[in-house]
Amino acid sequence: MAAVIFSYARLDAVRERLVDVAGGSYWHTSQKFRGSDFDRGDIIEMIETVTEESVWNVIAVKLPLAGNSRRDLARARALCLDRLVRNLTSGTGDEAVRGIVADNNKDQKLNGLDEQVLDKLRSSGAIHSDVAFSHSRMGDEPLLWSADTVSWAVQRNILRDDMRFIEPTLREGKLTMIDAVDGKLLNMKHPLGACAKTRGPSTQGPGLSGNPGPDVASLSWYQR
Repeated sequence: MAAVIFSYARLDAVRERLVDVAGGSYWHTSQKFRGSDFDRGDIIEMIETVTEESVWNVIAVKLPLAGNSRRDLARARALCLDRLVRNLTSGTGDEAVRGIVADNNKDQKLNGLDEQVLDKLRSSGAIHSDVAFSHSRMGDEPLLWSADTVSWAVQRNILRDDMRFIEPTLREGKLTMIDAVDGKLLNMKHPLGACAKTRGPSTQGPGLSGNPGPDVASLSWYQR
């Protein structure tokens, strides 16, 4: 599950840039990859655009699945979402993340479970009570393309040891990867051995990375 944070003031401008890169109102990264070499270049351009426009930004969350049943997937999704939202909304001040838009799932029960995760986080005080959460479709909201692309590129790196797509984000230092189970940082430089290369949260700042802004990682894009 991945997320991208954009400045609220830049949302309209970012939408326009993403549509320009896509060459229209449709984008799906995996379909682009199955196309021509030219299409694969579009993925890199999309990653570069997202990296440039994102704040502190792109965080990926991963965990091993115990099984592949519907229940296993639902539990994994809930766990990833819980960890992701805690970190996304941990900042304070005018630029703190207080709005989250997630890619709509065809299974409406999963969307309902997402809402339950957010309700529990708010009611327990784990996140700010003002944090808003909603679902939208990639066909209606181009900003969701950003998280789709980043999620795909991170997965490509982990499963295929193929760093060419996520390299622009790594180069700019805008990728944080955390373990959804314990919240520890994962090392993306050696993706196949990432689980053995974790460390605890930093004490230097409000987020896991120690950066002054909120840590971030498809689920969606996030606005203030």
